[in-house]
Formats: sequence, C-alpha cells, structure tokens
Amino acid sequence: MVMSGGPVSITGCGWRFSGRRYDGMREPSGEEHLRFAHIPLSVDGPRCVCGARGCLYCVVGFGALSAAATARGIDIARQFPMISDFAGELRRRSDEGDTAAQSVIDEMGMWLGRAAGVAINAYAPSSLTLGGYPTRLGPRLTESMLSAAVESSPTARTVMAETPLGDVASRLGAAELARDVIFEEPRLRGGRGSESPPLRRRRRGLDSRYCARAPGHRH
Repeated sequence: MVMSGGPVSITGCGWRFSGRRYDGMREPSGEEHLRFAHIPLSVDGPRCVCGARGCLYCVVGFGALSAAATARGIDIARQFPMISDFAGELRRRSDEGDTAAQSVIDEMGMWLGRAAGVAINAYAPSSLTLGGYPTRLGPRLTESMLSAAVESSPTARTVMAETPLGDVASRLGAAELARDVIFEEPRLRGGRGSESPPLRRRRRGLDSRYCARAPGHRH
C-alpha cells in the first residue's frame, strides 16, 4: 500500500503472487491497474472523483489529511504544500504532545487499518507493506493502523510489515514495473526461454530487501 505525492497525493496498492506482479483487469483504454484506492470505507463519506462515496482515496489522501488537520485547528497546508513535509510537521506536533495532531494521525491510521484488513481478508497475503507519507507520521500511525486492521482481520499482526523506503517506495515500484517488463519479455531479454538463474536472483532481490516485520510479528 502506497500513499505518496507532492501537492497531489496518489493512493494505490500493488500485489505480487509467487514472485510475479498481478496487474488486475485491463480497462477499455488499455490500462491495467487495481482500483484499491476506490475501496469504499465510508458510505456517507465525501464524494470521490470516481463518483462513489467514502473511497480510501477520499479518507487518507492529502486532501483528507489536510482537511482533518484543519478541522482540528491545524491550518498548515499553505506552509507545508508537500505531503511529506506536511506529515513531518504533524508528527513533530504529535511527538510534542499536541492532542489535535495525535487525533489526526489516529484517524488516518484507522482508515488505513480498515483498508488493510479488507486487503488481508480478500487476498490472504504473506506480507503487506506500507509506504509513502504515512511512514513519516511515525509509530503512532503504525500502531493505530495495526489496531484497526486486527479488528477486521486477526491475521493482520502476522503479515503487516514496515519499510524504511517512505516515499521512495512508489519510485522503486515504478522501477520494478519496468524491470519486470524486461525480465518477462523474451524479446527484450535478448532471446527465448525462461530466465537464467542470475536474472531470476536479480529480479527477486528487491522483493524482500526492504521489508521488515511489524512489531508483534510471529515468525
């Protein structure tokens, strides 16, 4: 799961099954993607750009984060127009005991945890990693998210993982997308047949390098 971006946030999720990327259905436009950002979490939530209400994007995107902060008297969007800086300032305030900032972080964690619970129940993954701006909100966000996820899926504690990549997660994901196309397309690899062992090891190398189990994980 990744929430990233600058003045505009991007919410998404990528899946790998048996080491291979899963793209989901192909849209009429030819685009392949999983519409994870549009999982409905609040039936009476704000209207999403997709036309539905209460989508994940609507409750955890930069607009939602900024609105939640402003509603609690933290009007810092103009001072911190980039989502990573905005999140960093919220964490600073939270760490200093600002209860309003703590409430915002708890709310974001709740929504992310509910979305994680849906994903875990639907796909039963061996690991679910969070990247992007939420990692800048600190351990309070992680704890809130894990608590909400466990309410939906008791196995969440054993599969949720942390990554030190932060916003780099989305850029690394884009790079791996291009990498997979090269490794999976014989014409781009320079010949037919399956991958050679060195290529296979290189392809799998990044899949687990930056993944660390969340607190409470049972080996």
